[in-house]
Amino acid sequence: MIIVENDKEHPRVLIEEWFPFKEVSIECQRERIGKFIPLNRFHIWWARRPLIVSRAAIIGSILPSDSKESFKKFVQIDHDIRKKAKIWESLKKQGKTPTGISTKRAYENKLNQEELLSFHTILNQFWNTERLKFLDPMSGGGAIPFEAYKLGLDTYSSDLNPIPIILQYITIPLATKYKEKIIDLVRKYTNKVLERLNDKIKYFPINTELEYDGFIWVRTIQCFNPECQIEIPLAKNWLLLNKSNKPKIILKLLLPKDGGKICNFKIITGPNQETIRNNKYTVKNGIINCPRCNHTISKENLYQFLKESSLGHRLVAIAYKEKDGKRTRKNFRLANDID
Repeated sequence: MIIVENDKEHPRVLIEEWFPFKEVSIECQRERIGKFIPLNRFHIWWARRPLIVSRAAIIGSILPSDSKESFKKFVQIDHDIRKKAKIWESLKKQGKTPTGISTKRAYENKLNQEELLSFHTILNQFWNTERLKFLDPMSGGGAIPFEAYKLGLDTYSSDLNPIPIILQYITIPLATKYKEKIIDLVRKYTNKVLERLNDKIKYFPINTELEYDGFIWVRTIQCFNPECQIEIPLAKNWLLLNKSNKPKIILKLLLPKDGGKICNFKIITGPNQETIRNNKYTVKNGIINCPRCNHTISKENLYQFLKESSLGHRLVAIAYKEKDGKRTRKNFRLANDID
């Protein structure tokens, strides 16, 4: 959002007339290559907008409608990127190139002082103001305000979630102020936090011979039937592994014996259909069914219960990785008292 400090209707801008979707799309794909996309190298955010798209959208929204050449200059996408991408795709199909397009990715480019001055001269004349104010009211991870700030706009951002605002504060004003020094500051204080955590929280897996891959928990609730009252583990099914090219692995529910209250489990690899069919699920369509007495707990009764109490929880299985020749495969074991 561009804030214009007068009551006049804003003039027609470039993005309303034209936008180079193909070129921006190519650069967007190039930007996303790699383990960590830009800004995620600094901090992780799940809804990270591509920087080149953000930059192109901003510039297209504030340049005059007849400024195609200026747009290409300021967005800094290679003029021949479509041609180079087509050549690269052709070579890739022939297996002749592993390296990609031999042009610097556009998001890494930035305007020099002369280009910034030229950019703002056009803006000042077009908008009749010395400095445009830019606002992103729902800025999330901050890709859009980050690019607006790089373009020298008077940038403002907000979000309902305080976490991205803190992340933006680190990314833009603090990084700008401290530059490379911020790396040492981040390392210093994260190490302090880690030291304090290590004093209180030890690494969980005690059996270091296994490479742990996950911990399977279930929610629990006591059966409402006063003559039963077992602890019901809640699950729509008991599948641990369900891949088409591998044997199924399930948790088989074992009812407590001799009036006990706690269900047990058994892990079965490659169960037949009858075993899967007879393995009692405990939740269907939001209704809880006791596997021992078949007493049901409706959604309404569950909601009423949760107003005054809460569900329990239980660790039932551990997922781990093990070597199978040259490959690694996932397996499971039941949780024990030490876990």
